Amino acid sequence: MIDPEAKLLPSAKRLYGNMMEPLWGRTVGVPEAQMRLVEDGATVTIGDLDVVGWHTPGHAKHHVAWQIDDAVSTGDVAGVRFPGASHVLPPLPPPDIDIDQWRKSLAVLRRLEPGRLLLTHFGSFDDVARHIDELEDRLVRWTAIARKTISSGGGRDELGAALERMHEEEMRSADVPPEAAERYRRLCPVKEASTGLFRYCSLENRMG
Repeated sequence: MIDPEAKLLPSAKRLYGNMMEPLWGRTVGVPEAQMRLVEDGATVTIGDLDVVGWHTPGHAKHHVAWQIDDAVSTGDVAGVRFPGASHVLPPLPPPDIDIDQWRKSLAVLRRLEPGRLLLTHFGSFDDVARHIDELEDRLVRWTAIARKTISSGGGRDELGAALERMHEEEMRSADVPPEAAERYRRLCPVKEASTGLFRYCSLENRMG
């Protein structure tokens, strides 16, 4: 966060390329004097507001979710979802994807029993248990496909194409409105994002 050009932006540009700034705007670093490390479960008080930070790695190893009363601002660990759609998509860009850690972080969200999930991408949703269950189910199934692809000698392009086809089928089954479906394709492209999952499963395969 202090120097986003060091790791954050190069990683994101692998997925979005020249569309980074048109999609998300300009990213600048946070002055180091304004940074504070937060331990897991620690409370940060801002005026009259108490915010609890929970370490939730998986999408990224440094990920933190923030709880305010019965709502949790989840960042990307709770996936991508658009208002008007029930479909929950896991964002899978490299380099920090860790499916085992991600599932443990979803268990943390369940344990908190929030009334609402506040997703960075995009909106507030109160069907918490269903949302988390769908996300975990998709993570598990897509990881199984990645492992099978790699074990049979397949590459990133093959995995990306397979997940893209499945994603389209699952959006149709979930009756995702056309406008929302196009936003999923544009802002969280599965074929490109599957690079992170391929990397994770390839490392897992090499380690035995």
